[in-house]
Amino acid sequence: MSFELSKVERKFIRERQLGILANIDETLAARVAENIGLPEPKKNASAEELGKSSLKELPMLSESGYARLRTGVGTSI
Repeated sequence: MSFELSKVERKFIRERQLGILANIDETLAARVAENIGLPEPKKNASAEELGKSSLKELPMLSESGYARLRTGVGTSI
């Protein structure tokens, strides 16, 4: 787990994954955090504490947004 997270470029993603892991196994999360040089995560951390994405939401990545871009109108059913 430490190896995989060490390859992730964005720190907020590593922190979020550690927070999720802490909800599963606190001991493992602490060991992984130490191995990759991050602080030990809190169990049951909120989404804000786990780190938010710095990427903006793109309409073309959602089904409804893609349909509107493709057709120029509302979504089709």
